[in-house]
Amino acid sequence: MNESQQTRTQTPWLERIQQHINGFQGYEYPEKRLREDERFRRYLDQLAADVISRVKQLVSSAAKEKRLDLLSDFEHMLSTLQQLQEALEPPPETLDGTTVVAPGLLAEWHREDCEYLECLSAFMDRIAQLPGPVPERNDVLLLLDTLDRLLQRIRERKKRGAESDLNEESKND
Repeated sequence: MNESQQTRTQTPWLERIQQHINGFQGYEYPEKRLREDERFRRYLDQLAADVISRVKQLVSSAAKEKRLDLLSDFEHMLSTLQQLQEALEPPPETLDGTTVVAPGLLAEWHREDCEYLECLSAFMDRIAQLPGPVPERNDVLLLLDTLDRLLQRIRERKKRGAESDLNEESKND
């Protein structure tokens, strides 16, 4: 699929979000971040809920068809999606609504959200094209690998953020 076809099939939200990410350093008002876009947040949460629901259906279909190889993959995918939901919490904010996260980490945070959104969208598109009730194992493994890598990067970013917070506290002491 070339880039113009991909742009046409993307949701307007995804296209707008990607434009925000590409121009992230150029924000005029740093406190107005992508994370504050409530419509984006609701869309991402709804898409994640739809994907989780669909994966639960796939677990059931794999069990009915006695596809034990896919059953464990789908269960792993479900677990990973739930961990991603928990890991993708909003950045901490001060009382005036501004973020307290370093700009570099915040940009990374937003890229993770967009990558998560793209993963979920690609998964739903692929599932919609299936001829039968259960996808090919290669498709499942590819998505699992992508989700696992994203989850690992989020955990690494959180660890760097926690270390950065500790360094700031030790400087202030």
